[in-house]
Amino acid sequence: MELEVGTMTKNLFHPTEECKSIITTGGTESNELMVLTYRNWAYTTKGITKPELIMSLSAHPSIAKGCHYFGVKLV
Repeated sequence: MELEVGTMTKNLFHPTEECKSIITTGGTESNELMVLTYRNWAYTTKGITKPELIMSLSAHPSIAKGCHYFGVKLV
């Protein structure tokens, strides 16, 4: 099912670069995986070795948790 949903989404948006999809089960997991994904993207494509994430005070606490887990400086 995950593969089918990913394929349908790609067909809908016609990405110009290779992309992959993942389905998560909740907000905390989704936010933590977002931090991990963008950290890894910054490492591999931008050469960033000390990533930082700017977060508003009203953001979900799981973003701070993801930063803590994955070594991203929270601002």
